[in-house]
Amino acid sequence: MMRKEILRFPFDWYPRVVVNLAEKNTLSKPWIKVLKSSDVNDGQGRLMIQSEFAEKHIERIILKKKGEDSQVGIQVSVFNGDLRKYKMVYKRWVKDKGVYVLTSGWNHFYKSSQLKVNSIIRLWAFRHVVTKKLCFAITY
Repeated sequence: MMRKEILRFPFDWYPRVVVNLAEKNTLSKPWIKVLKSSDVNDGQGRLMIQSEFAEKHIERIILKKKGEDSQVGIQVSVFNGDLRKYKMVYKRWVKDKGVYVLTSGWNHFYKSSQLKVNSIIRLWAFRHVVTKKLCFAITY
């Protein structure tokens, strides 16, 4: 019988934004995305996050007992690789069958980061080591 092997990276392989800010045992695995035209469209104003990734890796660190609810929307800080902080909202769009997004600040992030169609990003979710709030890191 074959058993599943779990690939674990040494912590020093993670970008410093994640190492410096993530509370122990709250760091998601990285999610890699090639940006689509809808991700860098000002009219859309959101980054779509794969439902499977969100449900398995982000939703597990949401604290429902503290009033966090992705269906309502959660104010989050999103850090780039230079530790610059952007305010956004992490939300589950119920009307779209559970589509997860980062919005309300995404346009500013992708423009200031000079991201465009086919840019490759890596996204991590975690709890901030000091504030304990839900945060994201996006590197590219």
